[in-house]
This record gives sequence, C-alpha cells and structure tokens, in this order.
Amino acid sequence: MGLSVEIRKFINSKHTGEFVDVTLPGEIPAKRTEIRSVQKDNAAVDEAKRKVKELAAAKLTADKTLRAAQETLRKTQAEYDRCSTELEALEAQERVLRPEFERKKDDYEAIRKQNAENRAALESADAELHSADEARRRAEQILRAATAASEAPDEKQRLELEMKSKAAADACELKRTVMEAARAVANASEEAYKAGKSAFDEINVSMKKLNASIQTVTSTKNTLSDKLDKLSSREKSAKERLERLAEEHRNAEEEASKREGSVRFLKTRYETARFHYIESGKGEPLILVHSAGQSLYTFNKLIAKLALKYRVIALDLAGHGYSDRPNFFDYSAEDHAESLARFMDAMGIETAHFMGFSFGAAYALMLAGIHPERVDKLIAIAPGGVTADMPLSVRLLESGMLGIFGSKVFSRKSIAKLLDECVFDHTILKEHDIDQYTEPFSNSDVRYCVRRTVNAFDEESVMGALRNVESDVLVLWGDEDKWHPMELKDEYLAAIKNSKFTVVRNSGHLPQEERADRVCELVFDFIPAGYDIEG
Repeated sequence: MGLSVEIRKFINSKHTGEFVDVTLPGEIPAKRTEIRSVQKDNAAVDEAKRKVKELAAAKLTADKTLRAAQETLRKTQAEYDRCSTELEALEAQERVLRPEFERKKDDYEAIRKQNAENRAALESADAELHSADEARRRAEQILRAATAASEAPDEKQRLELEMKSKAAADACELKRTVMEAARAVANASEEAYKAGKSAFDEINVSMKKLNASIQTVTSTKNTLSDKLDKLSSREKSAKERLERLAEEHRNAEEEASKREGSVRFLKTRYETARFHYIESGKGEPLILVHSAGQSLYTFNKLIAKLALKYRVIALDLAGHGYSDRPNFFDYSAEDHAESLARFMDAMGIETAHFMGFSFGAAYALMLAGIHPERVDKLIAIAPGGVTADMPLSVRLLESGMLGIFGSKVFSRKSIAKLLDECVFDHTILKEHDIDQYTEPFSNSDVRYCVRRTVNAFDEESVMGALRNVESDVLVLWGDEDKWHPMELKDEYLAAIKNSKFTVVRNSGHLPQEERADRVCELVFDFIPAGYDIEG
C-alpha cells in the first residue's frame, strides 16, 4: 500500500511520498490573546461546573450517610426501648416474687432449725435409753450373780436387788417410750423439712433465673445506651457535614452561574495544511514521529523493516520537511500533538501505535495524554526537548530573541558536525544522509518554523499530560547518548503508569540510525503484529 520504500538509497523529497490535507484548528496571531482569554474563561466555567458536580456528589453521599446513621440510631433506640420494657417487666416480676421468696425462706429456716432441734432431742433420748439399758443389764447381772452364789443372800438383800433390777427395767422402758416419741417427732420434722426445702429450692431457682435475666438485660441496656450516645454524636456530625456541603453547593452553583453568564464565545476558524508522508506495508498502523529540526528521513532504516509487519506511516510534522508551514499554527507541543490526531483523521485511522523520537516522542506522549483513545502502544526514543548538554547553537534556538543567531545551525557543515556529535559510531552516517538531513533547511520558512517549534516547547506541559497516559509505553535510550543523558528517563518512567525501559547498547542519540535492527527487534517484541508478509 502506498509508496514502496525498498530502494537502495532512501530519498525524502517533495517528489517522494504522498500529501494529505489536514484540517488544523487555529487563528491568526492577533486573535491568540483573545482566544487564550476565552479558553481561560471556559476553563474557569468548566472548573466551576466540575466543583458543583463534585459537591453534588459529596452532598448525595453525605445525605446517604446521614440517613444511614439515622436509621441505625432508630433501630438502636427501638432495641434500647425494648430492653427497657423487658427490664421493667422483669423487675416487676422480682418485686412480686420477692415476698413469697422471703416467706418461704423464713419458713425453710424455721423448719430447718426445728428439725435440727428434734434431731438433737432424738439423739439425747437415744443416749439416755442406751444408759438406762446399760443400767438394767448391770442390775440383772448383779442379781444373777448373787443368786448363783454358793450362799444365797438374805431375803432383804435379795429384795433390794430385785427392786433395783425392776427399777432399772422400768426406767429403761420409760426411756424407750420417750425415745420412740422423739423418733416420731424427728421423722415428722424430717418430712416437714424436706417439703419446706423443696418449696424453697423451687422458688430459689426461679429467683436466681430472674436475677440472671435482670443482669443480662441491664448489661445489654447499658451497652445500647453507650451505642446511642456514639450514634447520636455521629448523626450530629453527619447532619452538620450535610448542611455545610449544601451551603457550599449553593455557593458553587451561584459561582458557576455567574461565570457562565460572563463567558464570551468566539467562532473558531480552521485552516488546512498539507502534510507530507510515506506509507508502506499493511496490518496495524504504526505512525513514526520525528524530532524538531528533522524530517521523516530519520526513520529511513526502519520503514522497510517495520513494513514487513505493520502499516508504517512516517510523516513530516507541520513546518518540517516537505509539509506546509502554516502561520496560524502555534508550533507548541500541544498543537503538534493535536496535529497528529488531525492527521489520523485525514488518513481515516481511529487508533494507531506510535514511535516518536526526542521532541516527536514528547508529542506522541502528549497525544496519548490528550486523546488516550487514539493511541494504542507507544515507543518513545530519548523523549524530551533541548537539554543543557546540547551544543550552544542548538540551545540558542530556545531563545525568542537570540534564536535568529542560531540560524548557522542549519548549514550543511553545522548539521554534519551535530550529527557526528549525536552518534556513537562515527562511520554510520554517509554524505547522502547529511544531504537528506540538510536539504529541507534550504527553505527559510522551514528554518523559521523549526525555531518556533523549539522555542514553543514546554517540558512542564508535556510532563503534566503524562499522568493521563493509559497506553503501554516502551522507553528506549542509547547508552552513549550525550545530548539526552540517560538519567532524564527517571522523570518519564515515574510519570507514565504503564511504562518499561530498555537500553540500546552502543548507540548515541540516534538509535534508529545506529542500531536499526535492534530497534526493530524491540518493536516486534513490544507490538505483536497481526500480519507478517514473510508468513
């Protein structure tokens, strides 16, 4: 598709490649101040509306938080009231049960005391019976012993012994009768004690259960009381926050309305510029973006190789190479990034992979930050602008007043010297290459546009856009790059969330010239191609 670039010597000229009309937004320079003012006003309106929207969302969240706190407070209060009612009922039951408990307790104590006394009396009667029985047995033994003696006792003595024996037997029977009476009393007392104890045990169990329930409900009530205090404080805080947010929301709405009423509207004028490009291969589009002061020629060793797997499109940026040099164009990093999106529109490309070098890498990264939906994967080779390590003649281009004195940098001799300083292998660039790098600068408008591009480059605006980059980014850096020291990579890698870094060995500031095969190998690994002409 497009121009075949498989030629022995790559040539970039107005007769090579193709042109496409790209519609760029812009105004004549006199209108720029007014445009910036209107843009600033519009930005203020957008910011005010954003604040209104944020406050509305915060207000809605606060309202939900308040309602949730109130619902939790209501449920907790209901549970607290239920516990209070239950506690009152249990305490009422305790008050009703307490007199009967005390009465049965007193009865039980009296019965227990009486039972103990009756048992003591029984034990005493039993002891007395035992003593009387012993006395009876001794009297009988004495009487039998006296009767059995060889000489019978006299009648008087015998009568005395018989009387003592009979008295002992009568006393024993009397004690037995007393003991039996005491036993009957003790047995009756034991039965009464058991009945009284059973009645007391039953009411004592009920009283203990009731007291345990009272303690449990009291503990729950105290816990709920503490919770109610905390929830009340939380509800108060939520209510105060909602009121504060409501007031801020009203103020923000008033501010947004006031700002919106003061905004002016300008009719945007569009201009068209012809962009020069070379296209080769088929498959997923891969757009190559050169740096400031270059043309698409810087990718001359990559295009044919990459075209084996991708639809490769290398373009000359606005004001560079053989593209138009529109005066209305601002040549800032943002305008160059936006021009890439407009170039894609003109080419009918919705989404593409990008490879950018130096300034061109910064433009591609900014495009990924402004229009993330347009950029798939991105290779950034030594991204950034002019550094303190570059020659003075290049650094002078940054100055609006002194930039004109840097014009000598566009001579063939100067370009040859600068290219030699850029590379690690000083034999890599031939006379033909120097001619191709130099030829576009024969046009004074190109020299002017390059100075404007370098002067308008704002590193901070580029770094600010990097935080919005969603694309996967591969950062490549020559290990012998003297113009862009490798430590500059850290800021880019820190700002880009999905980034990886690879060093290109034995290469200076132009890895695409010195190590073309290695760069292509890294690209093939990073962007799996859906088409392979060799397959």
